[in-house]
Amino acid sequence: MALKVKKILKKEIVTVAEGRALGKMTDLRIDPETHRITVLILAAGSVHDSSILIHASAVRSFEADKIAIDDLDALKIAARDESALEILNRGIHFRGREVMTKTGQKLGKVKEVMVDAQGVVTEYRLRKGLRGILLPAAKVSPADLGTAGGEVAVADE
Repeated sequence: MALKVKKILKKEIVTVAEGRALGKMTDLRIDPETHRITVLILAAGSVHDSSILIHASAVRSFEADKIAIDDLDALKIAARDESALEILNRGIHFRGREVMTKTGQKLGKVKEVMVDAQGVVTEYRLRKGLRGILLPAAKVSPADLGTAGGEVAVADE
């Protein structure tokens, strides 16, 4: 069953070992190469180095009522985690990202990202302009999204 990322962002994070409620994440990042959630940002610092995060691999399932992690050891400070810091510094957000074809045709903007229970993207849903309110969302599979740079993503036609 596919889940909307915006619903995942509303879920509380809890530790299983300590029974602690850590609150809701402020954001998450999807790796544009693997098309999967890589980090959950619990507290965004004024600079990326001071952000507190959790690697998505520490999450038991994204489809449960709460985001369960094993224990407090899953919490990381970005400055001490090179791979997470690299993802944060790339600054790629998929929601709102413009998507175009290789020939430059605008397909729309990413309005929703759908993931499975393990955080793997199953599809990106796009809307184009004001007409997007009335028209159904276009769907792009991760396999068809070739590039996801700083400003735009490029999809196969």
